[in-house]
Amino acid sequence: MKLYNNTAIPDDLLEFIIKEAAKAIKPRVRHGNVVVKVNRAGERCSGFAERCDYVAKSWLSPRRYKGDHRRVKTDKGLIVLRVPKAGDPILWDSHLWREPLHIASKFFDLCLHEWGHILDFQKGERFGDYNRRWANRPHERRAECYMEEARERGLSQSAQTSILDLAVHLESEAKGELK
Repeated sequence: MKLYNNTAIPDDLLEFIIKEAAKAIKPRVRHGNVVVKVNRAGERCSGFAERCDYVAKSWLSPRRYKGDHRRVKTDKGLIVLRVPKAGDPILWDSHLWREPLHIASKFFDLCLHEWGHILDFQKGERFGDYNRRWANRPHERRAECYMEEARERGLSQSAQTSILDLAVHLESEAKGELK
């Protein structure tokens, strides 16, 4: 996995939680050359996965690779994830989005969902039917099924630890203990 972290969250912590999600979704998903870009967001946890063979470095991290249009090879997959700040004073419709444990849990669920799409890309599954509502699209249903299967199998102790580690980091960041 090639991680491009555009947040203040440590790389090893993000890499740990993203790899745990990949292991939980299916043991046979190849995450060696999948490119993962992580940004901060002012909204809820959100993201997307795309099927691609390469990505420009300048798009992955604009500040670090400004003007560098070299290509980064991928293994049929690109994941973009957005993490909100805990305790952000932005008006949410739910107070839960200010809780670090809730944000970390939703981020892990998002990682599971996007790894489900990557597994479909690597298996060569059909995508499409974009005229349907989001929840009725076949590829979204498959991703949700992968998530449910992972939850039914139960999360490993290390996956639970990764969620808690991210929650602790987000909480200390919200309190201003980190710079």
